[in-house]
Amino acid sequence: MYSLPAQQDVEWLFNIVWPRMEGAAAHRDQCLTQLAHIRKLFAQSNNFNTLLNQLDALPDIGLVIGTGLIFCVNQDTMVPFDKYTTGWALELKVIPGNRISQGNYTLYSQKIADYIGSSKLGSILEFVREAQEKATFPCPPE
Repeated sequence: MYSLPAQQDVEWLFNIVWPRMEGAAAHRDQCLTQLAHIRKLFAQSNNFNTLLNQLDALPDIGLVIGTGLIFCVNQDTMVPFDKYTTGWALELKVIPGNRISQGNYTLYSQKIADYIGSSKLGSILEFVREAQEKATFPCPPE
């Protein structure tokens, strides 16, 4: 069982981490509407790759928001893969591809965490911020 996302975690994700995401307010509200079901999936899961695929299957969630929800309560180990974070990680050659849904989410998050550990960055959130500024070729995760 993982830590469960709370309302304030969802609000933080869309208001602080991804405020410029297209439709951020609508995505936030959709997650809050489904929060009880999302929390149930977290409570029943013991594998981030499986949890991501379960979140992806929910209406209006998808891979990007799924990774963000996992990141909300696992900020030291898991990555919120939006198009900038994925593109930047590819540009840096930290990850070999963008197919996180095929059992690669945990591995790719670890690769980025390892990169951060050997860089001047102090956190995954700093990597996300850097990606938003520097990614030349945004690439959505698949």
